[in-house]
Amino acid sequence: MNMTQHAEEQIETVGTVVFLLFNTGTKSEAKVPFLYINQDTVYKLVLKGDNPFENKGILPFDGKRVRVTGVKKESIKKEYAVGTLIADSITPEGDLKSRPVPSNLDPNSDSINI
Repeated sequence: MNMTQHAEEQIETVGTVVFLLFNTGTKSEAKVPFLYINQDTVYKLVLKGDNPFENKGILPFDGKRVRVTGVKKESIKKEYAVGTLIADSITPEGDLKSRPVPSNLDPNSDSINI
């Protein structure tokens, strides 16, 4: 495997969707969805077939606990997430009440810079 390839694996997992500012202060600044599983496991979340600049298929789940089925791509650069999860499906896990933002994400900035 060369440095541009990523390990891929089909998975089903449960976590909380959190939208955070990504690349703050740059031309590519955007609110991006992440799937928070635990303090060591956070994935950038992409819904297959959804526009990744609008994330209309993921927006209804912001702050909610969900079950996601899809392909996990491990990242070489792990400062902000362990990889990307390309979701085939996102479904509610239990009720859709809002969950608190995980404590290891900076609540003052709600942003991530890479």
